[in-house]
Amino acid sequence: MIPTAGLVKNKQQLAGFLGQFSPGITADNMTTLLELYHPAFNITTTFETDGLSGATANDVSGLAFGYAQTLNNIVAEFLFVCPSYWLASAYSEHGKAAYHYQYSVPMAGHTEDLWNYLGPVRENQGPELSAAFSRMLSNFVHTGNPSITNEIANGPSSPNPAAHNPASNWPVWNEKNPFQINMNTTGGTRVIATHSWGTGVEFVGPGLRNSFTAVDAYAWEGGRGNRCEFWRKMGPRMPL
Repeated sequence: MIPTAGLVKNKQQLAGFLGQFSPGITADNMTTLLELYHPAFNITTTFETDGLSGATANDVSGLAFGYAQTLNNIVAEFLFVCPSYWLASAYSEHGKAAYHYQYSVPMAGHTEDLWNYLGPVRENQGPELSAAFSRMLSNFVHTGNPSITNEIANGPSSPNPAAHNPASNWPVWNEKNPFQINMNTTGGTRVIATHSWGTGVEFVGPGLRNSFTAVDAYAWEGGRGNRCEFWRKMGPRMPL
């Protein structure tokens, strides 16, 4: 979330804001952009999306909907998510193994995943998620591969800790097969939490269990790959 997003109530305000930080965007670019980032007007309740079905990040988040969420999604993808895709692709194109993950634990704000590595662990993350994240990072630093055992990925509270988990054989990223691990949790108790960027729903322990899946990063959130391709083509027009 960005502090000014809530001030954006209509298409004109959105265009005005984007014109300020991206003066290279033309009227035609704006038309294409609004076709890619099309806010939903039938959603009046904020909630987290699941990334694969139903409402997407184009429509709503845990904190905003409509044009406010459109601006949030544009800034998130333009500044953070799409560049991470391009960086992973750059490594893979030069013969280096690259791996990507999507952090989806509500409230999944920017940098929230780092608490799993650096501590203190948040109530909505839980010890099993933190243990898995820490081992992923450690494995990547030491071996270049973040894959972990099924038992650590699933967590000891899983009904079957030894069951296959996609994080035990992390898919190597490439643009023809852009798969990532989606890191989420299930269970826990629903609470309303307040952070510096807003107030929304979280789920806290006890009872939290890891939920990791392998997902197509380009299909994620209603076709994020197409939106990233738009920003890639816009690169020469964007200010340094």
